[in-house]
Amino acid sequence: MSQPISKVRLQGALSVLLCASVGVAQAATLVVNSADDADDGTCNTTHCSLREAITAANATTTADTINFAIALPARGEILIRPNTVLPTINQPLTINGQSQNGTSDNTDPTFSNANLRIRLDGGAAGAPAVGLSVCANNTTIRGLILTGFVGTRTAVRFGKTNAGAACPSALTGAAFHGNYVGMNSTNNATLGNNSGLSLDNTLANVGSTALADRNAFGKNSIGIQVNNAAVNTFIVGNLFGMSETGAVDLGNTTAVSISASNVRVGTTAAPNRFRFNNIAIRLSGSGVDNQLYANVIQDSNQIPITFDGGIAVPPNDPDDADSGPNGLANYPEISAVSRISGGLHIEGRIDAPVSVTPQLYRLGLYASFGCHISGNGEGELFLGIQDVAIRGNTNETFAFNVTPSITIPVGYVLTMTVDGPDGTSPFSECVNIDSVSGFAVNSTNDLTDAAGCDNTHCSLREAITAANDRPGPDGVRFAIPVAGTSEQLITLTAPLPEITETLTIDGYSQAGTSVNTDPVVSNAVPRIRIHGQALSPEYLLRVCADDVVIRGLAFTGANPVGGPNLDFVTTCPIGNKARLKVIGNFFGLQTDGVTAVASQGGVNLSGADAVIGGTDPKDRNVFAAGGVRVDDLALSMQILGNLFGTDKSGTLDRGQSTAVQFDGGLNGGPLNLQIGSETAPNLFRFNSVGIRARADANPGPAFFPFNRFLDQDGLAVDFGNSPGVSPNDSNDVDFGANSGQNFPVISEAFETPTGVRVAGSLDVTTTTINVPYQISIYANSSCDSSGNGEGDRLLAVLTQNLTQTTGESFEFVIDTKDPVNVGQFITALATGPDGTSEFSACRVVADPIEQFTVNTTTDTSDGTCNGTHCSLREAITLANSTAGPQEIIFSIPGDGPHTIPLTSLLPIITENLTIDAYTEPGASPNSAALGSNAVIKVAIDGGSQANILRTCTAERIEVRGLAFVGAEGPAIATNQDTINCAGQQSLVLRGNWFGIAPDGSANGNVNAVSALSQKVEIGSGNLADRNLFGNSAGFAVRIAEFSANSSAINNNLFGVGPDGVSDHGNSGTALELSSVDLLDVGGPGFEANVFRFNERGIVLKQGTAPGSQANSLFGNEFVGQTGLSIDLSANGTDTDGVTPNDVDDLDSGPNSLQNAPVLTIAIPDPGNGTITVSGNLDVGNPVTQARNLAFYLSRSCNNTLRNEAEQLVHVQGVNFSTSQESFSVSVPDSLGSNPVFVSATVTGSDGTSEFSNCLQAVLPDTLFANSFE
Repeated sequence: MSQPISKVRLQGALSVLLCASVGVAQAATLVVNSADDADDGTCNTTHCSLREAITAANATTTADTINFAIALPARGEILIRPNTVLPTINQPLTINGQSQNGTSDNTDPTFSNANLRIRLDGGAAGAPAVGLSVCANNTTIRGLILTGFVGTRTAVRFGKTNAGAACPSALTGAAFHGNYVGMNSTNNATLGNNSGLSLDNTLANVGSTALADRNAFGKNSIGIQVNNAAVNTFIVGNLFGMSETGAVDLGNTTAVSISASNVRVGTTAAPNRFRFNNIAIRLSGSGVDNQLYANVIQDSNQIPITFDGGIAVPPNDPDDADSGPNGLANYPEISAVSRISGGLHIEGRIDAPVSVTPQLYRLGLYASFGCHISGNGEGELFLGIQDVAIRGNTNETFAFNVTPSITIPVGYVLTMTVDGPDGTSPFSECVNIDSVSGFAVNSTNDLTDAAGCDNTHCSLREAITAANDRPGPDGVRFAIPVAGTSEQLITLTAPLPEITETLTIDGYSQAGTSVNTDPVVSNAVPRIRIHGQALSPEYLLRVCADDVVIRGLAFTGANPVGGPNLDFVTTCPIGNKARLKVIGNFFGLQTDGVTAVASQGGVNLSGADAVIGGTDPKDRNVFAAGGVRVDDLALSMQILGNLFGTDKSGTLDRGQSTAVQFDGGLNGGPLNLQIGSETAPNLFRFNSVGIRARADANPGPAFFPFNRFLDQDGLAVDFGNSPGVSPNDSNDVDFGANSGQNFPVISEAFETPTGVRVAGSLDVTTTTINVPYQISIYANSSCDSSGNGEGDRLLAVLTQNLTQTTGESFEFVIDTKDPVNVGQFITALATGPDGTSEFSACRVVADPIEQFTVNTTTDTSDGTCNGTHCSLREAITLANSTAGPQEIIFSIPGDGPHTIPLTSLLPIITENLTIDAYTEPGASPNSAALGSNAVIKVAIDGGSQANILRTCTAERIEVRGLAFVGAEGPAIATNQDTINCAGQQSLVLRGNWFGIAPDGSANGNVNAVSALSQKVEIGSGNLADRNLFGNSAGFAVRIAEFSANSSAINNNLFGVGPDGVSDHGNSGTALELSSVDLLDVGGPGFEANVFRFNERGIVLKQGTAPGSQANSLFGNEFVGQTGLSIDLSANGTDTDGVTPNDVDDLDSGPNSLQNAPVLTIAIPDPGNGTITVSGNLDVGNPVTQARNLAFYLSRSCNNTLRNEAEQLVHVQGVNFSTSQESFSVSVPDSLGSNPVFVSATVTGSDGTSEFSNCLQAVLPDTLFANSFE
């Protein structure tokens, strides 16, 4: 699962206290349930502070665990401030802050997205000198925020007591994992400590290779202090001095201070990241063999690695004869570096002690954007390690080739450390990787002269020309002799020369510039603006080479109105252009990042592996014009961390027509476009359209689950497959951009005490089986005018495995850092194998669901619903008294089944309500493919009452897990008062039994369900939702007078018992549809309904209101009906018989009295297990129209009643017109042995027909030449 931006609540109860078993002491789990510092001598379910929990743990010898379950506050930090020093931990213990509800481990591979809630703070008056003191082996501190231990105090100290005395013996097995030290739970507010973590005489693991174990240290005087006797300690995989994104300065004075031996800081598998610290690593004392070579270190204010506490790099000495920490090891001396294919050739020397016999020294290799002010280091990019053989005074040189896994940009410098017998050295001096420093632009004019680019005059045009004239890689830098930060404008008279060699153009090389460091918007200060007007060809800069970098520039310009657009940066239509990087630029803005310049341009790209923006904030582009167009020759491009449609502050309207448009599909292969990521989302604001796909192609896949969208004039995402929002289609069979990926349908959004609960579904393809989909959930203050989108505040991106029909729903409970209030709007995107969808429709956040628990079978009412007595009648009355949604659940004492006998009509339901009897202990929904193995524990007996449940509301009503028996009319009746009731939202019936008692016996109703003017969802493709309808004296289900778009009746059993075969037939019509349109009854697979032993199957007729059009009835199974299986009633009765076909299908009536197919021949092919079925369909329309033929096999046939359709075996799309009315289709023979009969229906735009005639599948007679068979 992708890590949510807001934590998904972990389900399950927390243990309170696990007691020791008899005879053997077992580890206990103590649960802190109070944030105060009180101590009443016990830790129990009534009250347990952290102080009490530590005291209780110290009283045992077992390795106990302290968990947290503090109820308030419901979200955000939970602050624990000890008034006096906490007890020293003197028995093995795990303190697990991650056990608190609402927390989450880090899953970010580079930085941290952990959400922590328990903060131990030293800010109380008279606060102790230390937060936690440990004098016990095998102790773990996990998932805490540690702040405010200032002055001379320490947040966590291993190896000393709370009084500062040394522990009796050295400690082993210490672990410090997944903590924030010196910063709060938002990971950017500074509440630093004097010392974050102190290790004395302790073998410890601080962090590990596991992402969840990453610690973050910020704003401490000393992040980690490792003192004299602490040996074999590992400090790996941590963050020092930066925010969770790596961009905000939270620098420590000293990140890691070591006065010990054999400490490992960083490994190749888990490097630490140091940024913005005064000193990253300081060694002091006489400790040796401390290994420091596998880390990322940048932006150190004083010195990256220092010995003996100095703020200068110790100079190398001859033969490395000096002594001190790590033996004051000499750093490597780099004599030469050059680029080779895929990497570097490096030469140099290590001045080793004379006494050194041949042995391997390990070089740590780094590249950085510029050299540290000391001249040594740093290590922005860790390139890897290289072992070299060295012998003092005899063989001290080295030469090797290295091919790092990352690309080293032009203009970077190389530095090294070396790890020898005494440990790791400081950084070496910097050496330019590239043999030339590039060409320096020193003029803003656009002229060229005979001398070309030289110190006297070098325009940008001359610099690019000069770079093209020699093999790359090369660089163009800027040295225009104008002080300050004012804009330097280069106005082009013609497009710049095409870039034909690998080149980096770096606008940030101009004095007075600075890169962006803001984690959300941009504070970048470029100075160079390139402007063009009325240029031909229509571009400013064209890239025709691999590995080109365009950085730190502003681009503006336009062509005359009516002419072609002027592209700022584009690529050649053919040829080399892979791995282009466009980073840290402004488009359509002056260099102040605010002032807009009328522009048409943008970035128009093809080629493989291009990156627009990046995960580092310094790479963020700001697009106020033109946006990005990705053409059909692109592959695996990334558009990350940019601003589209606004200024660099992200607040001003600088919108454009389309921010990002992707083409594709014309050349076959997948696009694999990534727009935004979890750590580098794009912001789309004020554009006409945020992301658009070209409508005349089938581009994709494009993936964009993590971005932010607000204030677009049109759609946030527009696939162009239809005007406005592209509608979902059944089973997602359409095509177009991202294969027409359906968007989620959000059915519920409720406020919770700590966030929001969102439920919905995603209609996926019929081939989807247990496929992971990402669902992006957004909160918005308003809904887009289209009704779909936008996506202002991303709450979570969550993964759900989906399976067509049986598992298309999702439900998420999301804990959020900031509240999601009632009245806000929830929207969603879906991302699957074919890419990301358009936005879902909005769902307004409603009040939290209130539950009422029925705990008696009596039908009395004393006016209250409480734990002593709550009848179903009382629960409905109380639910009606407050605004929904509400939920009625069941907890009736005893094993059951329980029957509630009604003495009078129940109150009419008037509010949004769910009645869920599967909550009754022992009840369970169906999981069987045939019949139903549901365990029904609650039945309602209507007795002499006309109805059991009645509704009069425009709100959603859902009923689950009940048996309805004994009603004198419809057991459920909706909106029978047509004047005062108007059904809009769904009546949802899932997993109920009608006319069948919980033990499977018959106990019929006159009718089961009568829904008037009501959208319905009766059953679904999910097996658990299957309803049973049996033993009705009249119709079982009647739906009337509703244009029921999105209504569905799927996967129900009509006329059979729970075993799926016994006769519980309905004495009237199983399903009567009167004046309804667009209803979906049945379908393939588990969407099919089963009709057996009923008087009639489905009757579709026109009642007093017009309608009964375009209803889909195919895919159901029919066996043993007395009358027709499907009857399009031409005369409005239930018994008008088979409707004859008419010439050219011109008649009218329900489903336009769609002509049925006429089958003429059915020939089996036993060898292939198929039957060839031929026939015709009289259509009367000269325009070709696609229709679906559904073919059924049965063991018997009655051409008068047409009542047998035992198995749906094949659905075939066929194009019909007046010139093409015949068909011949091969269908599977799933029955095999004779007799086998074939019948069919057809479904088109008018809906589904009645059944065709039925034919026995038989081999034809063969007549030989002599007239004998």
